[in-house]
Amino acid sequence: MSTDTPSDDHGGTGSRPGRGGIRVLVVSGDAVMTRSLSVALAFEGYEVCHAADGSEALPWLLHSRGDAILFDTDAPETDGVALMGDLRSRGITAPVLLVTECAALRDIVSGLAAGADDYIVKPFDVEEVLARLWAILRRSRRATGESGERQTGRLEFHGLVVDESTREVWAADEPVSLSPKEFDLLRYFVANAGIVLTKRQILDRVWSDRTAVSGNAVESCVSALRRKLDCRGPCELRTLRGVGYVLRAAAPSRPTRRAATGVTVQTPRAG
Repeated sequence: MSTDTPSDDHGGTGSRPGRGGIRVLVVSGDAVMTRSLSVALAFEGYEVCHAADGSEALPWLLHSRGDAILFDTDAPETDGVALMGDLRSRGITAPVLLVTECAALRDIVSGLAAGADDYIVKPFDVEEVLARLWAILRRSRRATGESGERQTGRLEFHGLVVDESTREVWAADEPVSLSPKEFDLLRYFVANAGIVLTKRQILDRVWSDRTAVSGNAVESCVSALRRKLDCRGPCELRTLRGVGYVLRAAAPSRPTRRAATGVTVQTPRAG
């Protein structure tokens, strides 16, 4: 087990607010991947620890504080699903981001069902790993208080407010009426604002019973949600064809000319 604490070389001007003091355990036998992730994490301001496999990670987690875990499912001599179950059964609630080389639905669903919070498939972009890690940390912080008991609260993003306790939604201070599934979908988007979510990820996290659900259900629900949120605030739900969906801040309209009256004429945003 080894530990990297952010130094002047790694922390510096790149360190982001809120990351300091957060300890991330990277579990992987891949030295190159571990090194690249460690450098990126330390640069963001995280404290980074390493474990080569599950047998090394579990004892450390039982006796030390780990705020989040990046778990490479290809770590040697490690059954990822069994390890996840062991962690959760022992009361270790730190959020887990699975790093997997296999995009097979069965393996991903098994990992999520065992207690993982999200996953990313190799080869990956380090920036996406950092974004997904911060997203599961935000969700974990909102879900648990100092006592470790689950709490409810509000999720907010650019004028959108999602109240998890009352299941109410406001956009630009106006109430929005949503179906139960639309609410669940919007909550997932707001919790992962700025991150591209694939149909598979949405199905895994929003639809609990997937036996009779297809990607068309996601498309229909996203379309309905977009219609209800259109023109209600400075954020937009965008479709990235062949990739997925992302909730992000809307680009501001750009003034193009001034009429004689002095009124600014706006250029509509590209769809």
